[in-house]
Amino acid sequence: MSAQFRASLDDDVIEWEEEWPGETSADQPIVEFLAFGAPDDMAPPIVVRDLRESIHFRDRDRWPKLLAEAEALRRSQAERSASTPAQTYRRTDKAVWEWGDEADGYTAILSYKSISWNWHGPKDFGNSIEQPVADFVAFGPDEKTAPEGLAWEMFLAIRERDYRRWPEWLAQARALTGDVEIKRHPDYVSHGGSSWEWRDEYNRYSASVKGDQIQWCWEGPKDLGGATEQSFAAFLSRGPIEPKAPAGVIKEINDAIAARNGGIGGGGGPPPKRGRNGAASDGPSNRSVQPDGENQVPPLGPLLVQGLAVVGSSAAIAALLALSAPTFAKYLSLILPVLLGFAAMFRWGSVALVVSGLFAMAGGLASQVAYERYSELASGTAVTLDSIAHAPNHPEATRFIVADVQAARALTGHARRSVMLRSGAGPSPQVVSALAMPLVPSGWMRDREVPAWLTCTNTSGFDCLRPSESDLKRTIRIREAELDFHREAIADAQRRHGVRSAGGAPVLEISSDPVGAPSFYLGLTLTTPLLAFAVWACGVVGWRIWRFQREGQSAPA
Repeated sequence: MSAQFRASLDDDVIEWEEEWPGETSADQPIVEFLAFGAPDDMAPPIVVRDLRESIHFRDRDRWPKLLAEAEALRRSQAERSASTPAQTYRRTDKAVWEWGDEADGYTAILSYKSISWNWHGPKDFGNSIEQPVADFVAFGPDEKTAPEGLAWEMFLAIRERDYRRWPEWLAQARALTGDVEIKRHPDYVSHGGSSWEWRDEYNRYSASVKGDQIQWCWEGPKDLGGATEQSFAAFLSRGPIEPKAPAGVIKEINDAIAARNGGIGGGGGPPPKRGRNGAASDGPSNRSVQPDGENQVPPLGPLLVQGLAVVGSSAAIAALLALSAPTFAKYLSLILPVLLGFAAMFRWGSVALVVSGLFAMAGGLASQVAYERYSELASGTAVTLDSIAHAPNHPEATRFIVADVQAARALTGHARRSVMLRSGAGPSPQVVSALAMPLVPSGWMRDREVPAWLTCTNTSGFDCLRPSESDLKRTIRIREAELDFHREAIADAQRRHGVRSAGGAPVLEISSDPVGAPSFYLGLTLTTPLLAFAVWACGVVGWRIWRFQREGQSAPA
């Protein structure tokens, strides 16, 4: 069992309690907490942030005075110790801070109107989040890993740099927190009855009523998030799109809709009856005011058949073209399923058919890649050799089963290429490595030629060239599209270790079943579109079940 902690916010102190292994408690003045954070790192960053926000909401009038007292306390402590307090970060410039651990690095850059929070992960992963200065002053850093001391130092840096504009920043921060009309609830914040905010441990949510639409927003960690709109009619009949919306938010949205011209349609009648979740009942009176087609749900059986037609026809057309024009068929797999999905939607009137086109596109691309691999392996033969030394004598072979083969692990070479990957923050570079090592027979010496090479592609930081001795006996040739990249790794091994490659030495990768490899990839070619359809169909059935259950809960008793 691990230690357990609890924090309680009183008038002027925070009571920290440790429940196990021994019951101990300590009181910390609020000013000291604002100056130095939680004592002995007893609280995770999210708890520290919530405590600061609770103090801010509760003592809004005293907040500037509390910050000034905390600043004075920090400076007094620094003067007494004649050194800067211990920090887990460093300031590299007037407006640049750095921190991190052995796996991840972070930087914060303070510009004129915003703060750029940058994450640098392994293998060139990373992203960037821009946070307005006023938002930082109001709510603290958007970067959850920012040390408490860093946030405070940045706060002071902004005030010292913009001392003339400081009242303006405070005014903007107060506007963001709704300092005038804000209404605080245990699980959400309401701004004037037209917008709401709430959060959990890792995410921030908001909802706002604009015109005749409700806008739902989600802000997750590492720049994840999204936004969508929902009509009043859809909200009243089905409830909120955001399943984590607090019951109080749902009630206030219903009240806001009812207050606008008497509800949808401006009829001035009473607000619709609400079910257990706060959404309006799905009775006939609500359905009659919805946009055309919004409640025309097609029968499930015909919808599944239509989706199968979209997936099957796009896969069949691309497969037929792949027999004569594989490259053109691959590009067609990107466009044709989407076009068929939209055509099916216009013909039968269900948006789910557009989604089926997207699933057909993913399944079609995977099917084309599998067919390419099948064609490469099926174009050659499978050979069984006594020794890997005979491999160069079989240029027609694409699959090898070898009795005598060993890996010269000390003679490894590698090559690197940079590729661009898209993430929530935009394109980011990533390094892909190709590794190669010789496959040799027993008793092989370095002055002899290398009869074959084992290669692999590595992107996740581990050594992919660690097969067992039994794995080395079953190999297949690598993909034609990757051959040049792997030959760069082979050339690096020859240059670094002074080894020579035999003419016609095959470039191989491990396979559990070399003889049956073509059949395996042919099976993938045929089944991948069906798997894509199955996933889509399960999604449609699950969504239909969820919708009917939601309508049943919203129906009046």
